[in-house]
Amino acid sequence: MKGLPNILLCSFLCIVACTKEVPYIPDNADDLLLMNAQIDAATSSHCVWLGLSKTSTIDRLEDASVVCFVNGEEVSRGVFDKTASESAIQSCYSFNAELHPGDVIRLSADVAGLSAFAEVTVPDTTGRMLRLDTLSTTTGMRFISQFLDNAPENNFYRLRLKVRSFQSYYYEGIWSRWYAHSDEKVIEHSNDPILDNRIGGSDGDDFFGIGGSSNHYCIFTDRLFAESGADLAFTVDDADLYQVFAEQYFDKLRVIPFVEVSLISMDRAEYDYLSIQNVLYDNDYDTSDFLEPVTVPTNVMGGTGFVGVYNPSSIIIRLPEKVYGGILL
Repeated sequence: MKGLPNILLCSFLCIVACTKEVPYIPDNADDLLLMNAQIDAATSSHCVWLGLSKTSTIDRLEDASVVCFVNGEEVSRGVFDKTASESAIQSCYSFNAELHPGDVIRLSADVAGLSAFAEVTVPDTTGRMLRLDTLSTTTGMRFISQFLDNAPENNFYRLRLKVRSFQSYYYEGIWSRWYAHSDEKVIEHSNDPILDNRIGGSDGDDFFGIGGSSNHYCIFTDRLFAESGADLAFTVDDADLYQVFAEQYFDKLRVIPFVEVSLISMDRAEYDYLSIQNVLYDNDYDTSDFLEPVTVPTNVMGGTGFVGVYNPSSIIIRLPEKVYGGILL
């Protein structure tokens, strides 16, 4: 009987060893070309982010060759965007391409003897925004968006809100010219049964059994309303809608925000990718539990990363103008 505790301990350690991933990065791991992109099919200007993934670091790349093919024909070559890359870990390469549902996009990159490519197909717009209503609250704006799910198969969506703010400041008797700033904003959706649903596959199961994430990327499936419509309710703070970007003293400031709410149609691969990003964003993966290793999906051949393409249906509204006075930034 004295040996029983030792036997139980050995058995427990064996179970842990078999079910727990042990982080291991060999010293001689090969460098990998890192490629990431989220391509909006509704625009013609795009960006692919490149980096050199080493053992424990990511190096930026400023001399890569990037080519975009659409349906087998070369349509654009990437140009290094120094401004967009200044504050980023990876390097941005801008390219132009007109895209339509069903188009096959192939992005290829070559640098320092390494080559990688990804191939994706532009999805149809399976959902359509019908209307957008607003309600002013004490701290922000309440939005209610109505949309239609018009395809019979399982569909995958993301809700996105962007603010394009036009601002002009008055200083020493002169109004400045109008200038614009665009930014994607955080959506508060804790009371919406669709957006606040547990993150996982179309059957509603959570990844790794770890519980629901905060759904930072506002992704969802049509399992609750297939082939019908639904309303999504969410809130955005005034500080985000009327964010001030002036960098000096001013006597008065006029702010006019234009809000773009988009229902984004995507494929299952991109939905799974953003589901994992939700988990990692919240640090929900507890390495002390008996959990499966987190594997971030990749569709880049010859390297690593993820290239996704989506098709949005959008509504743009103008919010009331606000005038501020006596602000120092």
